[in-house]
Amino acid sequence: MEMLCPNCQKSMYELKDSLYSCPVCQRSYKQLCLCPQCQQPLEYLQACGAVNYFCHYGHGLISKYQVIYQFAPLV
Repeated sequence: MEMLCPNCQKSMYELKDSLYSCPVCQRSYKQLCLCPQCQQPLEYLQACGAVNYFCHYGHGLISKYQVIYQFAPLV
């Protein structure tokens, strides 16, 4: 999945574990994974090659295809 910079809409590249950088506008971002029902942060779960997320606010296991991805700028 291609991640686009929220500032300039150009492709970003992953630095490491959910940290992304935009080569065009020189900004860095942390990727946030949010529940599609309550928009709260999700816990990342990986086992046997499968990736899922867990909502601690009552929505249980969430497929990676349902996750809302947002980017928060690094200060």
